[in-house]
Amino acid sequence: MVAYILPSDEAEEWLGDLLEVNRELIESELPFWQINVISMLRIIQLVWAAYKVTWSDFINTNWDE
Repeated sequence: MVAYILPSDEAEEWLGDLLEVNRELIESELPFWQINVISMLRIIQLVWAAYKVTWSDFINTNWDE
């Protein structure tokens, strides 16, 4: 589901990083509830970044110009 929200040219890299971090958390033997919370926070961060990237082309936030 997250892959559809991310920009297509960056989705593979971003999802690969997310999976790598998830694998490292599993290997660190953290409780699964902590891994799930961290993963959800990272997914929310990815979606927010994708939102900003997508809408930055339409909205000029540089008020100095």
